Order: sequence, then C-alpha cells, then structure tokens
Amino acid sequence: MFYFFIVRKEFLSKWKIFTASLFALHIFAFAAFTVTSYRTASLQRENLYKMISYSFNGGIVHLEFYRRTLSTLHHYYNQPTGEKKSFVDVFSSLYGNKIYSGTFEINESQAPRGTFVTYQGDSLVQLVAASSDAFAKGIRPDFANINGLTGKIQYTATMSKYGVTYERNN
Repeated sequence: MFYFFIVRKEFLSKWKIFTASLFALHIFAFAAFTVTSYRTASLQRENLYKMISYSFNGGIVHLEFYRRTLSTLHHYYNQPTGEKKSFVDVFSSLYGNKIYSGTFEINESQAPRGTFVTYQGDSLVQLVAASSDAFAKGIRPDFANINGLTGKIQYTATMSKYGVTYERNN
C-alpha cells in the first residue's frame, strides 16, 4: 500500500483499479476467513463440551453405578439359604471399606470427587455422583451439586432389592 501511494502518479488508471480491487478482495477474503475460523472454533468448543459431558455420563453411569449396583443385587440374591442379610448390609459388606465420610474415595489428588452414599433404612441405598470437571456442565448453570460446585452434571442411582433407578439431576 505504501508503494502504491508513493508512485500512484506513475500507474495507469487501469492498474490503479486492478490494484485497489485486488486489495479489496484480499480484505474481504481475510474477513471471510476470520468469520469462518471463529465459527469453526466455536463449533469445535461446543462439540468438545458435548463429548466430555457424554464421556462423563458414560463414566458415571456405566463404571460407577452399573458395576456397584449390579454387583450388590447379584450378591443379595445369591446369599446362602441360611443367611439373609438386609440389602444395606450386603452393600456395606461389599463396599463399606471403600466409603469414608459418606463418599467412595478415589485414589487421586483431585479433592471434590467421589460418589456420595446415603442409606435409607435397611432396604434402600442411594448413590449420587457429581462432576468436578470444568467441562462437564449440566443442564442448569445454577444447580447446586452435592459436591459443593454449581452447574455440573450430577446423577443419582437409587437401589433396593427390587432394582435400580437412575436419574440425571442436572
């Protein structure tokens, strides 16, 4: 551009128009590339949030809940005939040594993680797992999770001797 303005008297008018239109085309192409790049980055960021949330959902439901709930049901119904422990006792005998202060402890350094455990009588166990990951956002951003965070994914599994119900809280 500096060269164009310095020697513009030397250019013929058709070269001035050609250079100006080439410059304008370059500016428009750069603007279009910037908009396209921004939209692509936004779409990738949104897809990344969805993938992390999906993998967190699968991790909680499949690894945390299914493994523990189905194992508890299996052990409850396969008790020896003379021995009939309550459902909560079966759960406690399987997982009681892994529960500290109402949560399953995870052998990692990240503090607010784990599955929270509550008992209701002798027949009902409730497991609640919430994300502490910055990407695993829930549906409502104002939802107060059980682990003290806000707006993260949270699931509840309620199990009894009759079966298990899974519920997404956020």
